[in-house]
Amino acid sequence: DSVLFVDEDADAWAGYTYDILNYLLDFTDGTPGNGSPTAFYWDAATMGYPDASVLDANRFKAVFWTAWGPTVFASDTVNMKNYLDAGGKLFISSQDLVVGGFGIGDWTVEINFPVDYPNHFCRTYLKMGRVIDDVIGGLIPKADTVVPFYGIATDPISDPAPTYWAPMDSVLYYGFEGFTYSGYVFPDDEGNAVFDTIFPCWFYEKVPDRQSGTPTGYWYDGPTYGDPYKLVVFYWNYQYLVDSVSYDSAGNVSYYVFDKWREDELTKRILDFFGMTVDVKEIPKIRPSALKLSLKAPSIAGLGKVTVFYTLPASGELKVGLYDASGRLVRTIFNGRRKAGAYAISFPTKNLRAGTYFVKLDFGGREISKKFIFIK
Repeated sequence: DSVLFVDEDADAWAGYTYDILNYLLDFTDGTPGNGSPTAFYWDAATMGYPDASVLDANRFKAVFWTAWGPTVFASDTVNMKNYLDAGGKLFISSQDLVVGGFGIGDWTVEINFPVDYPNHFCRTYLKMGRVIDDVIGGLIPKADTVVPFYGIATDPISDPAPTYWAPMDSVLYYGFEGFTYSGYVFPDDEGNAVFDTIFPCWFYEKVPDRQSGTPTGYWYDGPTYGDPYKLVVFYWNYQYLVDSVSYDSAGNVSYYVFDKWREDELTKRILDFFGMTVDVKEIPKIRPSALKLSLKAPSIAGLGKVTVFYTLPASGELKVGLYDASGRLVRTIFNGRRKAGAYAISFPTKNLRAGTYFVKLDFGGREISKKFIFIK
């Protein structure tokens, strides 16, 4: 194994990301097409925290960790410290890492780690300076559900103008009832204003340099400061990169499509940055390997929507419905034909009664379902 892929949320799109990662890793060993090396999939929801025998820099060259709010990641950082001290490489992608994961502060107040928590893991190892998990409507002057992100020219992670794929100019970010969630993270430059080893790479605005705008991602190349490890932090869930957005007749978002939008290229760049050079010029469209379903409710309660994420390994007729605990159909969420790919669709909860519900997906003779409990 060469990469440990940790998914805390049993997320359908994270599973698709794992497919992409495995495909790319096959082009890092000089013999593409032989099925090696591979990533090891770790389902933290059922397997818990990977212990020292797993977080071993001699076994795994890099760790890809994705979670909405990584409580498993935050539950035991000792093994992660040891892994990084041994020269490991970490990519972590989460929009609710500080409040949702480590339980520090609340959703509306910025945390200043050098001042408030100078010895915390988030500062000393993740190199965080100022951070906020969610701010409603206050950061971005628009109430859309797609918030533009921009990269920096020549940046190894976010350069927005490569020659062989679409420009990187927006990612899926959630808006509920007209609000926009906008988490951000300013890296801690350890007193060095030049950012000579800690580089912001994603911004909410187009910026001419790395020191302005509102950062939402950064990378760290450790040796200059004496740390042996490398680090990439995205303060958003990178598996939710979106290709297109469909709107209904009222102008509301109907569903999102992850289809052609090149999460594969971004994954390739992270692997390249970690020294695992992917020897492929152009990456073909990769299909999900399995039928998967997952749900997300907003991290701030009461904003009124549930989002359904699913992946289809082939084209076909699809039904997605909401059912109550007795099995009665409450609402048809989607009924029609879909191509292979990854999708997201939301439905409002304001007319639901409190209780237990199931979202059921019917595709190709198979049924899968996920339960959620709605509390008013």
